[in-house]
Amino acid sequence: MKPKLVILARNAVGALLLICAGVTAQAFLAPSAHATYGFSSDQIVAKAESYADGYYGGQCKVWAQNVINAVLADNDIAARVGGYGSPGGAYYGAYENAGATLINALDARPGDLVQVVNAAQKNSDYPSGRLHTAIIVGMTATPGTFQLRDSNWNLTGQVSTHTLDVVAWAHAGGSEAYFWRFAIPAASSVVHSFADGTFVSYGGDVYRIAGGAPIYVSTWSIFGGTQPTVALSFTDWSSLKSRPVNGTDISAAGNGTVYRIVGGAPLVVTSCTIGTTNFCADAIPVDPYSISHLDHLNAVPDNGSDLAVALASGGTGSVYRVVGGAPLVVTSCTIGTTNFCGDSVPIDPFAVAHLDHLNAVPANGSDLALALSSGGTGSVYRTVGGAPLVVSACSIGTTNFCAYAVPIDPFALTHLDHLNATPANGSDVALAVGGGGTGTVYRVAGGALFVVPACNIASTDFCADAVAIDPYATDHLDHLNSQPDPGTIVATTPSGSYWSFDGTCRSETAPRSGAITVADGGVDAYATCNAA
Repeated sequence: MKPKLVILARNAVGALLLICAGVTAQAFLAPSAHATYGFSSDQIVAKAESYADGYYGGQCKVWAQNVINAVLADNDIAARVGGYGSPGGAYYGAYENAGATLINALDARPGDLVQVVNAAQKNSDYPSGRLHTAIIVGMTATPGTFQLRDSNWNLTGQVSTHTLDVVAWAHAGGSEAYFWRFAIPAASSVVHSFADGTFVSYGGDVYRIAGGAPIYVSTWSIFGGTQPTVALSFTDWSSLKSRPVNGTDISAAGNGTVYRIVGGAPLVVTSCTIGTTNFCADAIPVDPYSISHLDHLNAVPDNGSDLAVALASGGTGSVYRVVGGAPLVVTSCTIGTTNFCGDSVPIDPFAVAHLDHLNAVPANGSDLALALSSGGTGSVYRTVGGAPLVVSACSIGTTNFCAYAVPIDPFALTHLDHLNATPANGSDVALAVGGGGTGTVYRVAGGALFVVPACNIASTDFCADAVAIDPYATDHLDHLNSQPDPGTIVATTPSGSYWSFDGTCRSETAPRSGAITVADGGVDAYATCNAA
């Protein structure tokens, strides 16, 4: 919890720690055995949700124990969750003494209480470190992430609901998350599993399970009429995957086109069997509407997805790592600490050759990290207009270039596999500056930089899609030209002048279609051909 009364401290590595204070002493009675009580956990959820959003609940621990104690009282149970002075501490022993059972995070369900506390001081009434108490009221599709109902999360002492990866949040603050069960999980909170191909319903819509994910059904006609369905509870729905797992095969019901899922994206298959790989045997028919509209599917595979081209002669064939939707070739399965082949998914070579649900070059702003034979991340690059621009420092101002950098084979960079030598025409870059903000903005034409004095000039917005880059790349012209490529035509705004470049200088020319719009003054860095 983020409490109303806060003590800020820093641990040995400078991490900011949050300490929840304000737990009141309270008498308690301990049951004869530490076992879950016989009432339904729905009662705890209902009690927690009976407090309106914004209700002043005070400190997190006080509010949560009040919720539990009220439900215990409603069920004529004498035990109570205690506060300061509880044997074993207010943040650990108090729950054990009140009859709660400690459970694993993966088993936690709505109605369970979660206590974040410094593990080394969990039996203290005044532990240091990150501290929080909440009631789980809902599940999500991500293990360990729950919908929590608590008080004072936003430092206002008010009750609210939010979603949190509890264990990760606890560990980030040097604490541990403990999950306590007081009641029998309600039937609605028990997670069921559903076999691929099962039709399910939720929220008035019908879906078919494929690779653990629900794929929308827009009409029964393609499945030969109405089919039996299983109604899902909120908990069941929340437990489903957001995308089918890697290697799932689906087919478009009605036309039979088969797709293999990689990183959540459906890559087309043109032949059922390629080498030793069979794509059709277990393909799950789904509604073609959901494939074309990407329901619970990605447009391109997730960053870091690995593809292995299935060859007619068998084996894995060429391997590619996906970055920003583009498949970058891999020449060796293992480079340093990076293994590109271990989880690679066999696909039809047609998908790579025809860029089906794949990009020709990485999306703007994608970060690459060269895998080095000695281990580590190697040089980092940010892609702009398909070109990799070098990064000399992980963090510049508010821009972090390394946090999501995807390790790739250096071969892809040196051979420009699915990468451009210079950014595509019309790409905008913004220099990341130490003080934060966008810094100087440039538009790229013919691989060269044209400075932009203002974000909006006439009807052109130069900043909206500008990609933050390391100034080092512009200073050293990394994957940038000193002069625009010969034949480059630009149109300046707002004056409307047109200029043609021959590789050494510029000449004014007649209006041309396809000219790259740049700012007046942006051409001044390049000499005119008729200059004296």
